[in-house]
Order: sequence, then structure tokens, then C-alpha cells
Amino acid sequence: MHKKIGSLILTFCLLLALTPETVMAATMERTPIFIQETSAPAEPVNQTAPTEQPKAAKKQPEAAVSPNLEGSGTTADPYRIKDAAQLRMFTDAVNGVGGAPNTGICATLTQNINLSDVCGPDTGSWTPIGTNTNPYRGTFDGGSFTVSGLYCQKPDASYAGLFGSNAGVIKNLGVAGGSVSAGSYAGGLCGINKGTITGCYNTASVNGDKYTGGICGCNDSGATVSVCYNTSAINGSKYVGGICGYNKNATSDCYNTGTVTGSGTSIGGICGYNKKLLSGCYNTGEVGGGTGYVGSICGYNHSGSTFVNCYYLITGTEKGNYGTGMTQQQFASGEVCYALNEGNGGSVAWKQTCGTGLPGFGGKTVYRAQTYKGDGSTVFAYTNDSNKKTAAYNAPAPYTAPSADSSTENTSDNSGEHTHVYQEPKWNWKKYESAKATLICQDCGEEFILKASVKKEVTEPTCTEDGETVYTASVERDGVTFKDKKVVEKERTGHAPKLISKGPASCTDPQYIIDSCYKCANCHKYFEDEKCKKPIDKKR
Repeated sequence: MHKKIGSLILTFCLLLALTPETVMAATMERTPIFIQETSAPAEPVNQTAPTEQPKAAKKQPEAAVSPNLEGSGTTADPYRIKDAAQLRMFTDAVNGVGGAPNTGICATLTQNINLSDVCGPDTGSWTPIGTNTNPYRGTFDGGSFTVSGLYCQKPDASYAGLFGSNAGVIKNLGVAGGSVSAGSYAGGLCGINKGTITGCYNTASVNGDKYTGGICGCNDSGATVSVCYNTSAINGSKYVGGICGYNKNATSDCYNTGTVTGSGTSIGGICGYNKKLLSGCYNTGEVGGGTGYVGSICGYNHSGSTFVNCYYLITGTEKGNYGTGMTQQQFASGEVCYALNEGNGGSVAWKQTCGTGLPGFGGKTVYRAQTYKGDGSTVFAYTNDSNKKTAAYNAPAPYTAPSADSSTENTSDNSGEHTHVYQEPKWNWKKYESAKATLICQDCGEEFILKASVKKEVTEPTCTEDGETVYTASVERDGVTFKDKKVVEKERTGHAPKLISKGPASCTDPQYIIDSCYKCANCHKYFEDEKCKKPIDKKR
């Protein structure tokens, strides 16, 4: 009995000696399991307390610019770029190569840059600065230097140029030579401008489909293009212009001397399609091709938009549906230069040496001198001598009136010595059915009100193309015809598919061996799918 009691006591002591290590080991094994299974506090949860939100994903750091670049990338201290390699580093940082897009950084050029070492037929296409999703938002100052050797080829994509998409400021920059090509939105400076482009020029050839221009393919809503020019060939299909293919906001003080051609509609020397404001521009380049809406200044001027103080060269093949035609002598003499500045309210943006060349943005100021003949008539001459200038006059129009037109409601005429010189008329429409034009003589201020004839042209919408009704008002006075247009756009109708089962009374008309097909109730064409994406155009 005593031996049994002793054995029990010994066993009990051994258990006491082993217990701390066993408990510790169990605790160490359970602790990570406990943390993974629950994060609930030991105390009861307060139901009124806000639920803890998960932590946000860590933001990807912006792509860094090479430390070899001088500057910090701010407006006050921009990166200073001196060669093609540095410009490509800058492009990678903006586009987010190696990090998030760093679109707000600023830069300035310190010398002319040739890109032929980083892009070309053998080395590959230039990657534009900024994308449509992440446009460039900083300030890029060319410093009056040029970027040459641009080779940007995106025939199956969009947004091509030195910049793809700009929502910042591009200024004082020239794209000197090279070539740009894209499916849509192609321009020498940028594919689409959502910000500001000023003091820039392009001599690179540009080819595209829709939205093709020398400076930008499209000048978007709220954006501006000013004091820019293009001298190279621009070619596209729809919305093609020497400066911008499509102008949705403001394009001013620009000129084009390059050839502009298109295969579709809305082809113009300055812009293919103007939807808001086009002012103070001129074109001397040849404009050709197109199936409709082709003009020496603007192919099409949208209803409600503004089009003022623009001039084009009279060549005999010009398409002057908008703007004012001027002769070569009027361009060379300084008359057009003076007219462009007077249209700016006297702001002297345009310069020229009288008697030579064309108006530009550097050189001498042009003044107008007034003299009188013995018969009392007035003669104007243009000079760079400020001592010969006279009081300011409104910019002269190229048309003079040899005789009165009996169709005017105002019976005043050009009898006597005075010859009326007309400004662009003011139009008054009444429900698209009738219109009147008010002509004002810029010298004497006399008004002439003419009743216009209105022509209506209807293009019905189809399943895939928009339609429109165009009302064109025209008046004639003293051998000069003035026109204005109003457009009512019609949305495309879209396909109206109807399922047709295979059988004698269904698909036997096209005689296709298929299980089923869809016929559009609008265009009466057959398709394999309900969305009418796969037309049936061959017998099976």
C-alpha cells in the first residue's frame, strides 16, 4: 500500500516538472494559427463603432527622370534637355515607363535636337509624349529650337506626333522635317490638343485617316492653337487641315503654305472642320481632293461657329467658300499683313517687309499710308516707315463695287465718285427658310440689306453614317457672292436586325447555306450575327 502511494507521488512530481515546457510549446504552436484565423479583439465588439476600412493599395511611384538631366522638372526649374537620348528619357517618364505616368513635369530645350539616332525606319517609330488616357499636362518650352528627324508611324493606331496628347502647354517649338502617320489623330506637334499650343511650327509630312493636321489632328474643346504655321504636305481622308483637322475651340493667328489633300469630306487650308472660332489666319497652299466641303481656309464651318478675318491666295483653282480672296500682289505688298493685325483690334502679331514674301511672326511692322488723287479718290499704300502712317482704318477687303445691284432692299448705289468696299455681311436667318444679309461699307458705314436665296441639301442618315440637312444662303452685290450655311445634323439610324430562320421563305433570297441569319429592316442587308457586325456578302 505504501509502495502504491509512493509511486503516485513520484508520477505527480514528474508531471509538475514537465508542465511548463509543454504549455509553452503548445502556446508557440497556436499563436500564429490564432492570428490567421481571426482579428477580433478579446473584448466584446462595440456594435456602434465604425467598421475598420481595409488599407488602400499602395500607390505606384511615378516614373523617374534620369538624374543626368539638369533641373527638377517644375515650372520654375524645368528639366533642361540637350539631346535625343534625354528627350526619350523625358518621354518615358511622362508615359510611365517603369512607374506611374509622370505627366506634369516641365522641360525646356537648350539646343536643336535630331531624333534620327532614336527613331527611324531601321530603329523603329518614335513613341509620342503623352497618351489620350494620360495626356501631357506640364509646360514644354522649345526655347525657339527645333526637333528634327521625327519618325512616328502608327498606321493602325491613333494619336501620333511629337506629342500624342497634350493637355498642358507646348510653346516656342519647331518640328523640322520628318514624317508622321496614324489611323486617326495625327499632327506634327501632337495628335490631339486639349491644352495650349503657341509659337510653334511644323515642316514634317503628316498622313492619317480622320483628324489630320499640320500642328494637331484635333484642337479639342477648351483648347487653343495660336501663332503657329505649317509648310509641309498634309494628307488624310476626313477632317484634314493645314493647321488642325478639326477645330472644336479656338484657332487664331496661324498660316499654312503646304499642300492639303483629302479623300473624304471637310478639307481646308487652315482647318477641315470649324466648330467654334477661327480668326486671323491665311492660307496660300493648294487644297485639293475631297468629296465635299473643301475650302481654301476651312472645309466646313459649323452652324453657330465664328469665322472672321481670314484670307486665302487667289490662284484660279482656289476653293473660297469661306474667307476673303487676295492676289499675290496684295500678299506681297503688306496689305494682308496689315489686315490681319487690324482684325486683331490693332494687336501687332503679324510682321512683314513690304514688297516681299508673306506675312509672318518676325520682322517689320506694316503701316498703311493714305493719299488722294486729283479726282478726290483715295489710294492706300503699305509701308514699314512709321512716319508715313495715317490714322487707323478698318482692314480693306479685296472687293470693290463697280455698280449697284438692283436686288437690294436699300436703293442706295455707288453713284458719284465713292466706291463701296464691303466687310463680311451680317446674316439674319428665319427658321432656316429665309435669310437676309446686311452689307456695310467699311469706308462710309452705309448699310445695304439683301434678301438671300436659300438652297436646301439633304443627306439622309443610314444605318452606319450620320446625315445632315444643309441650308445655304447666298446673295450677290457688285459681282461678289456672299454665302452662309446652317446645318442640322441627323444621327445615324443604326441597324434594325430581324432573325430569319433557314427555310424556303427565309434565307432563300440571298440563297445562303447557313442555319440562320439576320436581316436589317433599314438597309435590307443580311448578317450572320444579331449585332450586324458580320455581313453576308458571298454565297456559301
